[in-house]
Amino acid sequence: MGDEAAVCAAVGSEVIALDEVAPGGFSPNDVLTYAAGTHAEILSWESGGETPLTLTVTHDGGDVLWVDYEWEDDGSGQELMLDCPDQLEIRARVTFATEDGSFDEGWWVTLASALGDQASFFQTLDLDALGGTYEVTEVDPDDFDAVDAHVSGRFDEDGSNGEIVGQAEGSEGSGPEGVAYAENFDIATWDDPSSEE
Repeated sequence: MGDEAAVCAAVGSEVIALDEVAPGGFSPNDVLTYAAGTHAEILSWESGGETPLTLTVTHDGGDVLWVDYEWEDDGSGQELMLDCPDQLEIRARVTFATEDGSFDEGWWVTLASALGDQASFFQTLDLDALGGTYEVTEVDPDDFDAVDAHVSGRFDEDGSNGEIVGQAEGSEGSGPEGVAYAENFDIATWDDPSSEE
């Protein structure tokens, strides 16, 4: 988290049992109550159209940590003005599959929760090794040096929501006259409160 001027870094952690109340005032089981299980959602494509999405979260005894985050002191003074919350981090398995076959993925992710009333995960997509059939059409990959994408998901008592976002990077020229550029593009979102635990 952060940038070159101020970076939020883990400075310590402690193992938390599933039924143990973490320093934040909630337990891993509190988080898993709404995050774990099968969530039946609708994925809406930015280009138009929808497809059913099945999002499943399972925890099979992987690491559960309460992690202490602090802003690294780089001498700029910026870290004194920025909040850097500690959080519970749960290692979990996520499957992400759409009815139209565009995605049929499985990942090990870190479920992060700072307040106990929601959890989130971030997963970079390997666009060259997807289990589904999705291909980038939102931009022309031939116009860029590299194209990446990621999934951000969140869970709370109402279900789950999230988005799939891409970034295309390119450059023009070389040496001192060279210019690098990047373009973000939306791929799809889901935001349906129906879930099935």
